[in-house]
Amino acid sequence: MKMGSDIKSHIGTDEATKSLVYKDYFCWINGDKLYFARDLHSKEADWALNTTQNSKDVSVFDASLQHKRQGSCNVLNGGCGEICVPGEKGRTCECDIGLQLQPDQSCDSDVFTSNFIAVMDYTHQRILQIDLKTGAVVKLPLSISISTGLAFDKSTKTLFFSSINRSIMSTSLHGKNTMLFCTIGVSYAASLAIDYSTGNLYYTVGRTESQDYIGVVQRSTSIQKTLINNLSEPRHIVLFSSKGYIFWTEMGNRIAIGRTHMDGTSKTYIVTTGIKFPNGLAIDYSSSRLYWTDLQTNTIEYSDPNGGNRRLLATDRDAFLYDIAIHGQYLYYTAWNRELITKMDKVTGSKIPFMSEHQEFGRLDSLDIYADENRDVSLSCSINNGLCSTFCFPTPNGRTCGCQDNVNLQLDQLTCEGVFRCQTLLQNLTFIDCLLPYPGLSCRFKCNAGYEPAVNTTVLCGSEGQWMPLIDTLCKEIRKTDITYMYLYVASAIGAFVAVMVTIGIICLVKRQSRSRESHDETSSNTIDNQHISYDSQGYLYPGTKNHYHSIVSVYNIIHDEDLDDESVTNPYLTPTYEA
Repeated sequence: MKMGSDIKSHIGTDEATKSLVYKDYFCWINGDKLYFARDLHSKEADWALNTTQNSKDVSVFDASLQHKRQGSCNVLNGGCGEICVPGEKGRTCECDIGLQLQPDQSCDSDVFTSNFIAVMDYTHQRILQIDLKTGAVVKLPLSISISTGLAFDKSTKTLFFSSINRSIMSTSLHGKNTMLFCTIGVSYAASLAIDYSTGNLYYTVGRTESQDYIGVVQRSTSIQKTLINNLSEPRHIVLFSSKGYIFWTEMGNRIAIGRTHMDGTSKTYIVTTGIKFPNGLAIDYSSSRLYWTDLQTNTIEYSDPNGGNRRLLATDRDAFLYDIAIHGQYLYYTAWNRELITKMDKVTGSKIPFMSEHQEFGRLDSLDIYADENRDVSLSCSINNGLCSTFCFPTPNGRTCGCQDNVNLQLDQLTCEGVFRCQTLLQNLTFIDCLLPYPGLSCRFKCNAGYEPAVNTTVLCGSEGQWMPLIDTLCKEIRKTDITYMYLYVASAIGAFVAVMVTIGIICLVKRQSRSRESHDETSSNTIDNQHISYDSQGYLYPGTKNHYHSIVSVYNIIHDEDLDDESVTNPYLTPTYEA
């Protein structure tokens, strides 16, 4: 097999809804016509037939050609996990790109955990990973419907993707814990962006009959707020949290790139001329530059956050440029007519060899990069959610607090109406990192004096202003009887230790006295000539003994037993004495 390397482009079908092959003809539906082409190199149809209006599907039956045959792949897909290829002598199991065939004929992949690009393959409804260093491809083990926007949370390793069924899903890279994050009421989210100050998810909604707008979802509660409405088909969105800005593109009746504060105030349009179909957006945080792609002009441009100092970086003819992302010195972009992700120097516009084309790729749309780099955050919101009960919105001058739609802030300009903050002044514990806890916030605590932990050291503030689990179960009081018994036990242990040491001391003293008397009796019967008595700070070596140590008590006993008078007694610790 050639693994798709022999795929070629033949006929432009202009948004055909269905295609088929019959004998020597290639057929397809477009609008209310059925087109036929025999020469695939002609680049156009040979003739067309009128059909019903807005036809969506077509099939053909020819009894002379369509014989009923049972092949090796007809039953249970031939035992293959994904692709079953029938052959003359059986079948061969194959896997989709980015997957490896397993011994049991199933398909799996070892996902990348860092230094990768996540990209949406819209045509085949799959999410792929591209290694930033090698360009290797891995398919994530996810089952998704028709999806559009994509964002990867680098802090929690959570992948978000939007679907045309008006939902935003969250999942891990391994496909575990996939769940519905929130539902968009009027349409689908075209683009997603994460504020790393708060974890909140921003999105655009366009192509609706009622309204096109930018909204935000509170991460811990999934409640939503509309930030800007009355837009004209907004497409892509990026955040500059440290500066307090949102940037977005519009491609409807108004062709422009807009900017607003992250609370939805001070809306303005910074690029309105010289653009045709602005698509992807990216921010180079190191140089404070805004980059964008234009699908119609196939150009990449950049400017400062005000739209000034505008420059053309590069042109990629007939590429149909879509999304763009920046990492380090390079930018990466997708294009509908490119079966790869292109890498480019963000300053010179020079293309960098990165990965080969993959004919198995479909239309590559949204992308995001994870490479363990620093996050762009607003310090005003990253600490304790800026003391806001619900939404904390970074702004150029600090932050503002906000509430979900149709809910107002209370007089403190911090707490939303109907929000019950959890109490922090408690008898049995003290919170370490929570000043004004709001629903959905997790807090760490330590037990006060006289209490000990009963469970873990984190607790969640509930929606009704109650702690979960209950505060009374977190720290238990140390009973006084337990303290008394503990003191008695320690005192008893110390007393026993002292008694043992005194007993050992007495035994040692008695043994030393006994040995000194024996030594004295032995040496008194011998004549000792010119032998020196050596002394130290605690005793001495008695002449005639062999390294035998004597204490002051022994000296006293010897002197007393020999009935020496006072004048012949000297202090053995001060002056050495000699015997003739």
